[in-house]
Amino acid sequence: MDIKTQTFLVLGVSKSGYSAGKYILEHGGNCFFYEEQNNERIKQAIAELISLGGKILSIPADETDLKNIDVVVISPGVPINHPVAVKAKQLGKRIICELEFAYSQFMPTIIGVTGTNGKTTTVSLIESILNKAKKENKLLGNVGVPVSSKIEEISRDTVCVTEVSSFQLEGVSALCPHIACILNVSPDHLERHFDMETYVFLKKRILSNQKESEYSVLNYDDETVRNMVVGVRSKIIWVSVKDRVI
Repeated sequence: MDIKTQTFLVLGVSKSGYSAGKYILEHGGNCFFYEEQNNERIKQAIAELISLGGKILSIPADETDLKNIDVVVISPGVPINHPVAVKAKQLGKRIICELEFAYSQFMPTIIGVTGTNGKTTTVSLIESILNKAKKENKLLGNVGVPVSSKIEEISRDTVCVTEVSSFQLEGVSALCPHIACILNVSPDHLERHFDMETYVFLKKRILSNQKESEYSVLNYDDETVRNMVVGVRSKIIWVSVKDRVI
């Protein structure tokens, strides 16, 4: 994705939205921002983004505001069915999350971990193992470190150990972790995702773009995860505390 030839709208100036917008502006891109909150932290973030050349979209945004936008980068805290995202989608605009945006800039080697419970513990353990092995890595994603905030610090040798939430998975289409882990799936965030079927679909999305050269580490003990293998092309590695799966 060529930043300089497209106009962006960052929807939600949270930590992730701020990081993506700042990266776009610092690399010569044209970027608008839309934010409905008005606390001091948001005000400070917006002031800094404006000083870098960012522009604020009016509230409420209408089709006139959105017609010149090419790509909407949506923050994890903003649902994919937010009225501005829906309007932009109806106008044919591309909707992506901050993680997808960062991935498009340099396609790093990602170990992506998702699941309802245990994500932070798991990525922290992976980070510790890689540190012990003296393998260059960064702990990123839903642990509170937007990937776009660390792009300049990541080389081709860096393994991006990335916690991935269902909120982030709403806005991915090209993301392809070299190793994808799904720990477990139980009802969660249904007030946002509406039903369990949608939630499961989003979790499985972390596997969607993997090819035969990638790996999926899946929890055999979780029936929902066990049923996700249909259509998966990557090499599947089962883990279990109940059965012998190797």
